[in-house]
Amino acid sequence: MADEQPNDPLTIQWELDLQPNGNLAFFETLNEVKEWVEAEIEFWSFLNEKPRTSSFFQQVSSLKQDCNQAIGNPQHPNFKNELKQHILQFYAQNRNLIHSGQTIATYIKDIWATDKNLAGLCLEYATSRKFNPQQGEAAHAAFLVELQQAGLDPDQGMENIRQSLQEVHTRFANLAAESAKAEPERNRGYEDWKNRSEQQLRDQEAQYRAILRRAVAKGKREIADSKARIKELEAFYEKGLALQAPIKYWRNKSRWHMAGVIGFTVATILAFCAGAWWINQAVIDSGLGTTKLSEVTLGKISMVGLVAVFGIWAIRILVRMLLSNAHLFNDARERMVMINAYLALLESDQLPEKSKELILQSIFRPTATGIVKDDAAPPFMAQWIKHTTGTDL
Repeated sequence: MADEQPNDPLTIQWELDLQPNGNLAFFETLNEVKEWVEAEIEFWSFLNEKPRTSSFFQQVSSLKQDCNQAIGNPQHPNFKNELKQHILQFYAQNRNLIHSGQTIATYIKDIWATDKNLAGLCLEYATSRKFNPQQGEAAHAAFLVELQQAGLDPDQGMENIRQSLQEVHTRFANLAAESAKAEPERNRGYEDWKNRSEQQLRDQEAQYRAILRRAVAKGKREIADSKARIKELEAFYEKGLALQAPIKYWRNKSRWHMAGVIGFTVATILAFCAGAWWINQAVIDSGLGTTKLSEVTLGKISMVGLVAVFGIWAIRILVRMLLSNAHLFNDARERMVMINAYLALLESDQLPEKSKELILQSIFRPTATGIVKDDAAPPFMAQWIKHTTGTDL
């Protein structure tokens, strides 16, 4: 169906298919639809004479009301759509109405002139296709409608009707014979189609099974590879976890020895300053700087010497501890670097088996303290004097 033209509100350009109770109807304006409806009302006006058929006439009359609403409100498309839907519903869909141009409509109108009741029954059967078999007139009306729609004139006599029916029977028999002849060919075609379909199903099943086997094999390989990879990760994790404790230990050791380096550096500086001040104070107290050398007693010299020896010895011990902590700090950092390098080589699978033992021996070698073995307490004053002068007191 053509769409409505927006220029003129009354222009519609409808093409309505009213079959089976009508033909194709073409409308360009709403006024043409109104004229068409008024012609229908005029044709079926005789039905308004009996209450049994007046409902049919009222349905036709309702279309005129729809036309008036659509023409009176041309800017509202809802009224136009309702008019179109009602026409299609009454004639084509529900088949409640019969167009006056149909042969059965003229036949019913002709019967109305002689027998209104029979004409009403014919109209009811033509629109509903139902009748009460208990009522003879209803069956008679259905028979007349079927004859008329089959192209047979009920007024031509039973002999002519019989001949027409015989012709219909002959045509049907010929069609049945031709169909019977073509049946083997159709059966062969069906068998060929069936065989081809079954072969295609078998081929598709074989392809599906092959694809499934390949998918299963691929899945198994991937699962095996995943398991191997997981085992490698577990082994690496276990090795890494085993070396995490040494890394943590040597990290703490390096921090502790760094603190020792800083502490002993400060202590050495403080000890040096304190020793220098103490020795200076001892010299001042003994009067070595103000009296003559001949007047200096051995006790004063011994006191200054004792202060100097203990100060130098204390500074020497602090320096040794400072160097020891520096040595141990460097050793701890080296061990951390070696352990991390060992883990990296393990992860990349680039470490030969022969080299693992050497690396582990280097990592877990004994740690030296860094303290010189001859660090000891100062000798007694007499031993120190004998050692320095070569004479006994």
